[in-house]
Amino acid sequence: MRTFGRAAAAAAALALAFALVLAVPAAAELSVSFDPFEAEPNSLLANPLPSFTGNVISMVPEVGKTIKTTAYMTNLSPDTISGASIFVWANLTTEVGCGIPANGDAQFKIPDINPLQTIAVPLKIKAPETPGPATLRVFVDATCTVHDEAKSPNQAAIEYIVAAKGDKKAYFAGATPVPGSYDSGSLQGPRQYPIQGQPFSVELGVANLGTLASEAGVKMTVWSDRLPRPPSASDCGTAGNVTVELPKIPPGKTKAVAVEGLTAPSKGNGWVYALIDPDCKLGPVPTLVWGGYDTAPAAGAIIRGVHLKGQAANQVKTTPKKPKVNATMTAKIKVVNEGAAEGPIGKVALFTLSRKNPLDGSLGYWAGTRCNVTDYVAMADFSDVVLKPGKSKMITIKDVPVPAGPAGWYELSAVLDAACASAIAKDLLVKPAFNAFQVV
Repeated sequence: MRTFGRAAAAAAALALAFALVLAVPAAAELSVSFDPFEAEPNSLLANPLPSFTGNVISMVPEVGKTIKTTAYMTNLSPDTISGASIFVWANLTTEVGCGIPANGDAQFKIPDINPLQTIAVPLKIKAPETPGPATLRVFVDATCTVHDEAKSPNQAAIEYIVAAKGDKKAYFAGATPVPGSYDSGSLQGPRQYPIQGQPFSVELGVANLGTLASEAGVKMTVWSDRLPRPPSASDCGTAGNVTVELPKIPPGKTKAVAVEGLTAPSKGNGWVYALIDPDCKLGPVPTLVWGGYDTAPAAGAIIRGVHLKGQAANQVKTTPKKPKVNATMTAKIKVVNEGAAEGPIGKVALFTLSRKNPLDGSLGYWAGTRCNVTDYVAMADFSDVVLKPGKSKMITIKDVPVPAGPAGWYELSAVLDAACASAIAKDLLVKPAFNAFQVV
């Protein structure tokens, strides 16, 4: 069972990870995953508004200059969220409590958010007027309008250095992935899973969060195997499995850097660790970034849902948009083959669950076992529809029963290839395509 406490922790870890795209021989680009919303039956709600903060530009601002970042959040509650705020401090080292309006150096309103909707709120604040270390603090739901225990899970502290006027420098970091990019990987598609024990390449997003373009000769060293512990970020001169030279990156920009010659683990999922600037050309210590990726036991079809742009939820919608209680509706789901071989979509099982249900933390609710789901409200067979690797298709299922009530927000989730038409499906996590819909 996956709880929302674990989901929220994974979401927080995203801010420390990096965006990456994988590729295998004879395939296009591939996918990796550090997905806070990998679904298992019966998830539980802990934090109704999990959030994380994106890259901070700049991490080495001159005194008094503007710092920019973005707060990302997803509404896991059963109702539309209204009236919440974000407080930001340019330099505050200690955690603060809820509902202290005077404490924010800057305040930002969070727009209304419907259930399962993800939003991005741009933030900016001026750096302190004194050079030296500082701590940027971002508190989402600072007045605890949504969650009375928002103090710790929704409060991020990012250490940075305030530079003297005219002191410009480069600062490399891993590019923070945005919502919609972490279900099976992905800065971009088409996406595939690395095959266990076989070679693959990866593109790591590297961002220059400084105020000066980087110089030539800065490197990045990468590990693709499981390590007893992450590489040390305190020592210069460390070397991984593969080392590459980074391109020149202008301040505030991100580039995808290709790394070849990596090998996926012989079983289970894998991790990529990278030390940026391992020779310490830009500063006293390297920068450590990492990300996990899903693997496949062999070449085969892997049918997944396609994310809505910038959303944790998938391209799952109903017609009518707001169906009436106890009626029928049509469901449309966009699916993609993320495997390394063609294969059928197979059977698709649909589940509906009230967001007010005791399981209202569910993200992609389903019941049963991997190849034998139960308690679904509708099932359709698409075994005659074959998708090549990287190809997608919108499928339609008619006459789906609408919940008998009460009116309100529900989740519609689709378990794809529910009967395991693909020979490798039984060895993979269930990742339903899901979204919310409103019953009237």
